[in-house]
Amino acid sequence: MDTRTLIGLLNDDLAHEYAAVIQYLTYAARVSGPYRPELSKFFMAEVPDETGHAQILANKIVALGGVPTTSARPVPVPDGNRAMLEAILQAESDAVRRYTERARQAEQAGDKGLQVTLEDMVRDETDHRDETARILREWPLCADAADAYHPSMSDASLRDIVRAELPELVAIRHDLHRNPELGYEEERTSGVVQRELKAAGVAFKAGVARTGVLAHLPATERTGRPAVALRADMDALPIVEATGRPYASCRPGVMHACGHDGHTTILIGAARALARLPRRPNPVTFFFQPAEEGGAGGERMCDEGALLGDEGGGIGPRVGSIFGLHGWPQLPLGVVATRPGPLLAATDDFVVKVRGVGGHAAFPHLARDPVVAAAHAVTALQTLASRNTSPLDSVVCTVGRIAGGSANNVIPPEVELVGTVRTLRAETRRMARGRFFSIVEATAAAFGCRAEIDWQDGYPATVNDAALTERFFAVARDGLGSERVPLAPEPVMGGEDFSYYGRHVPSCFYMLGLLAPGADPAAVPLLHQPEFDFNDGAIATGVEMMCRLALAE
Repeated sequence: MDTRTLIGLLNDDLAHEYAAVIQYLTYAARVSGPYRPELSKFFMAEVPDETGHAQILANKIVALGGVPTTSARPVPVPDGNRAMLEAILQAESDAVRRYTERARQAEQAGDKGLQVTLEDMVRDETDHRDETARILREWPLCADAADAYHPSMSDASLRDIVRAELPELVAIRHDLHRNPELGYEEERTSGVVQRELKAAGVAFKAGVARTGVLAHLPATERTGRPAVALRADMDALPIVEATGRPYASCRPGVMHACGHDGHTTILIGAARALARLPRRPNPVTFFFQPAEEGGAGGERMCDEGALLGDEGGGIGPRVGSIFGLHGWPQLPLGVVATRPGPLLAATDDFVVKVRGVGGHAAFPHLARDPVVAAAHAVTALQTLASRNTSPLDSVVCTVGRIAGGSANNVIPPEVELVGTVRTLRAETRRMARGRFFSIVEATAAAFGCRAEIDWQDGYPATVNDAALTERFFAVARDGLGSERVPLAPEPVMGGEDFSYYGRHVPSCFYMLGLLAPGADPAAVPLLHQPEFDFNDGAIATGVEMMCRLALAE
């Protein structure tokens, strides 16, 4: 037998099977009412198409001097591979039988059952490819054919897919940047996400946590694994943009100053790229989350069952682990970094009203001055870090606003303090809250005043699961190279509502470098500054990393 001809023949078959998988995935996202007639036509055509395809393949194998299509009068096979070729033909026959059964199921299924049937067809295709590859690998003469028939996803092929997507992804990012929306108002952004998912043939569920979107790609193999989740936040900030970019915000007072336009674009790109891959060992769920900037959209997604899959309010199987990223202005472009354990801080806020007795500035002894009491409280609060916390732990207590008084010669009746407390450990968080109340109340009382404290529990600390972070490093260093995947040297006292997911499933949050080559990290705009803009050059690395994490076995 001409092995080179067989390899070409099987490569043609491979292209056919890949096209079928993509077609099934596309139809799986279109199971609602308006598409039923289209689906009926699809199933009516698919079985004869597959039957014809199998017959064509059989005829070609016979033409190579392989085996006959019937049991009568066997044709000699000089190279001794007759059993292998018969097994391939049997695999094709089994595939046709499965198609016939799936078509029968589809005719009787409702919308929900139809989607399950389509997903089963995707797995049928994968099983068929696996079986053919197994048969071929048993015969030394056809080992090369087996590799050609069922190739693994190489670095080059994944990067080629990502590279092909980049021009459209950059355009999407600029569009999102031009049209920013605040938390729980991301109607247009959600619409863009849904448009792109539909075009890629990715099933999705909108309206989660008001404006959020969940999307799902099933595994192409029957593994029974839980889903790997990938998350991006979508909301913008109430900041007047000063980037001067041609795609600058067209909405006065609102801009993407934290890079969520880039995060959303990367997740769209990951969904598009993963949908094009012929093999996905894990089911993948995409979290397009609203309201990270103070709205606790992550908590709301969890409360609405987004992690629980179809049975709990989400989509697809239950989520077993989740990854998220954040663009990082001081980290070099093309680099990703994280660390196990606490990565970002818990973010609790406070408003304190120090109430005293007002009076004339010339007669302070007749007043109870809340300005003096508030000033001492601000100073005393710094002992949260210096005298109440281990030098090896971290606490930040910042009073960002002090307001009180109306004239230079009047002692006001009250002063307001507004600020934040940041911690990394749950026990330190509890200690800081308790000491805060004690210090402020006692200090105010010492000056004849009283303090009213409005303490607002914020996001919990973002704590990376040790085992999942180890997997992140293995996947990233294998794909990008160790030099591009450093260990983050220390936690950061900023906060993230990605932390809520980690209360339910193993989670890993990582930083994506945005710093252009040659740029001074001390001079570039930071997050939440009017001059900040996400670096388009980071999109490819972000998409590739999300894909790799979704595919890791």
